[in-house]
Amino acid sequence: TKVREIEKADYDTTHKDYSESVDALQRAIAVLKKQDYENCLEWSNKALQQIEAFHPDTKEFQTDNTLEVKLLQRRAKCYELKEEYELAKQDLDRAMMLDRENAAVKLAQQKVQQKLSTIRFEEYREQANNYLKQKQFAEALEFYEKCLKITRKATSLDNIAIYVRSEEHTSELQ
Repeated sequence: TKVREIEKADYDTTHKDYSESVDALQRAIAVLKKQDYENCLEWSNKALQQIEAFHPDTKEFQTDNTLEVKLLQRRAKCYELKEEYELAKQDLDRAMMLDRENAAVKLAQQKVQQKLSTIRFEEYREQANNYLKQKQFAEALEFYEKCLKITRKATSLDNIAIYVRSEEHTSELQ
């Protein structure tokens, strides 16, 4: 009767929204394969917006977030291919929150984190080398320490040598 009509209308709306989200996911996959990253991002964003609007009051109780995880993976892949690693990491982190056992997401997350670490390492090393050239030893040491926190590519001996030079330079000034 009246209640059943409301339930049917809710079901029809939900089914339509879900179908549109699946369609958007399929379009995102198709344009990703064509290396059309902007359109992939556009379709992924549309689908994710539909999912967000999709019963937001019950979303936190959902146990199957497969569609959302796949969309986040696709969008993260687009960001990664566009070298927008921070945005890719955000999507992969969100996907991990939704599906902690997803091996593909874990692997992609590690890959993006490695790229981010490499970029940060190079930035810190360049900054440290610039400080070293300017004989600003304390600042150079600070950035070499940041390098060490990211990766073991810089050695402790490099940092010790800088520190010793810094101490020698300080004593020369006194």
